[in-house]
Amino acid sequence: MKTLKILIVDSDIHQQQLHKTLLERRGYICDCVVFLESAIQSLKLFKYDLIISETVLPDGDGIQLKNEVTKLFGYVPIIFTASKLNENLLKPAKGRSLISYLAKPVSTDALFSSIKSALELSAKLNAPQEIPSIAKLKVIDGTLLKLGQEVKEVCLSKTVTLGRRTSDTYCDYQIDDRSVSRHHATFVRIFFDKLIEGSKDCFNLWDGEINGQKSANGCKVNGRRIICQELKHGDIVTIPGLTVEYLSLGKEGCLIDENATLT
Repeated sequence: MKTLKILIVDSDIHQQQLHKTLLERRGYICDCVVFLESAIQSLKLFKYDLIISETVLPDGDGIQLKNEVTKLFGYVPIIFTASKLNENLLKPAKGRSLISYLAKPVSTDALFSSIKSALELSAKLNAPQEIPSIAKLKVIDGTLLKLGQEVKEVCLSKTVTLGRRTSDTYCDYQIDDRSVSRHHATFVRIFFDKLIEGSKDCFNLWDGEINGQKSANGCKVNGRRIICQELKHGDIVTIPGLTVEYLSLGKEGCLIDENATLT
């Protein structure tokens, strides 16, 4: 089991060392700092599973710390401690992610209860999304069909990306002349493009199969080497986590996860 690492940010040295002793007895690894700037330097060097911090620090406050954590990692649970609750100080942090608040003096039971809840929530939020083993997608002449029902006419941009989100990968397309961007954790990335001027529409992918066979053709789209294949009606395209039944790709067509929602 992974040993969890906690950063304690507290100007009260007695409180800081008390928390450190209690946590280390439970098997946690703890780093302690007094100043906001020291905490930021520690965050740049190490990835922490949890942060326990005062709301007011000698050279800053908890919101500045939370902003730095968000910028570096996206989400790390924080437990704020304070002698007096400052609603105005905590409100922005609550709006950005879930945090906990404990009033000083912090009891041992309250501390470990908050730690348990924060770590459980963090594990749930960071758990990988399950990808459906099979999803069938159908497109007919530019009309997007979802579960057999016509949804909307979709006008594609030159290249469409539907992708598993690795950093900030978005699906960009247009609906009723309005540009739309969205992302979905369960997507596998798919590219559409005219590879050769005058050629038939191609369905381009990598790490996939056409009718159970790997395509021998390779090319680059947007600088990425992928597998490409011209498809005909009835072909079945399979990539990890996704199966696509190709009906026809009209001049302007679109494939979309049947579980996704247009926004």
